[in-house]
Amino acid sequence: MMKNIFTILIIQLFFVTPIIAQNKSIQKKNTEYVGEWKSYLSDKTTFQYLKLNIDGTGIKAIGKTINGKDTILSKDYSFLKITNWQIKKKRLVIQTEHNLKYKPNNVYEIKFANKDSITLLGDHFRLGIYPSRLNKDVFNRIVNYTNSKILKGDYGVKTQTCLQEIKLFEFKKIDDNFISAKYIGFDDIIPHIVGCTQDYEFVSNYIDPAYELKLPKGFDSWSLGLGNNNLIISFTDKSDTTSETSISINYDFKDENKKHYFKQIEKGKEIENKIIFANKELYQFINWQKKISGKIFYDNHIYISYYTFDKSKEQILKECISSFKYKN
Repeated sequence: MMKNIFTILIIQLFFVTPIIAQNKSIQKKNTEYVGEWKSYLSDKTTFQYLKLNIDGTGIKAIGKTINGKDTILSKDYSFLKITNWQIKKKRLVIQTEHNLKYKPNNVYEIKFANKDSITLLGDHFRLGIYPSRLNKDVFNRIVNYTNSKILKGDYGVKTQTCLQEIKLFEFKKIDDNFISAKYIGFDDIIPHIVGCTQDYEFVSNYIDPAYELKLPKGFDSWSLGLGNNNLIISFTDKSDTTSETSISINYDFKDENKKHYFKQIEKGKEIENKIIFANKELYQFINWQKKISGKIFYDNHIYISYYTFDKSKEQILKECISSFKYKN
């Protein structure tokens, strides 16, 4: 019995050893690709990560530089474990293990390559957007990787107390219909956002001056919403258990939502219903929940919006979102 097992092991070793040796031989011909490669996004914190090992294995993922330390987001859907990689006709071809519900395109066109940098055209995932067959074309783009050994610059962010743990607003009664909400402001709000989550991309810095606005009586409860280059502060009436009516301050750090909204109007997919209210352009619409809605775009990548099922509240809501102003 032992003799048979020994014979089987010898046979397996005979076949496997040449394959391993062949993989190593192939990679030795492509040593300029071996190493760790990074490509920082505009926030200077999030980076595309590529690790190619001499044995043909590696990692393709997204990472973050937080508090001076790099973290590869191994639990994120963007994490791909490379089981084999090869260079074929100016293309990087990788085989991967992943948790996605579809097979991503693992062939990357090499636009440029030397010992210091690699430029790849292919599928590169983003944080906050789950890959599927429906949106896979969104990820097809060029990424310029730099060898991490030579990468220099002021990268990363030092986190500060999460916004959720800070008293952001001071509320005071104005009259029987309104309260005022005075916001404390920040020299840079981004470290406080990253202190809440590392699941999204944000701009590298954002000066957030103090401001104030009117709110309906009872709207002294607020909550945060986060997404890629987005922060939403929503105000609701604590007694409103149905979330019927709300007012939101929307930080659209790259104006992506604003551009999309006007693009939809241009394409005829959204009806432009603009009025002048309190000397401001107010855009009225019905949102996806079929709520009566309106928004006003302000400077500094901010727009204020309201949502309600109760049309009788609309006049007060318009007064509120048009009252936004920065404090001197």
